[in-house]
Amino acid sequence: MTLLSDSSEPKVLDPLEYVVFLATLLVTMFLTVLVVGCTDGNQADEIKSDRVEVEAQTMSNEITEIIVSDSADFRDDFRRAIESGDNRFVGVWGYALEVPGVPDYDELYSESNGVKVIAGTSDNFEVMGDDAYHNTFSRNYARGYNSLLLSHLEGEAQ
Repeated sequence: MTLLSDSSEPKVLDPLEYVVFLATLLVTMFLTVLVVGCTDGNQADEIKSDRVEVEAQTMSNEITEIIVSDSADFRDDFRRAIESGDNRFVGVWGYALEVPGVPDYDELYSESNGVKVIAGTSDNFEVMGDDAYHNTFSRNYARGYNSLLLSHLEGEAQ
């Protein structure tokens, strides 16, 4: 390999110099890509955070979070809700809002009934211990509660 030296004369590199030159070039390219990638990632995170904040503000007018202990009985809670005139479904957080056991919630019930979401839920089923139990319990609780509410609403419609 030859390079131009200060005297504009080609310089022949020995094999060791050639390897050092290539290694330096590769490291420089890698660091450039790394720095540019990190900068873009930070900007994307900032944009994503802004979007989540706006969505949270919008949803705060429509969705209420509720705290459900892992020993709660959905039947008792359903009965109390109906007695107080609360016809909202129970949802859980995932990648998006989920309303277990309610097909077509968005189309059929979101405007008329609304939803209350169990706090502390997520779609991360790889967690261990209490968080995993809470996620599983909450989905089962919501499915049972929502089944009762669907039956109640069908009874009112008849």
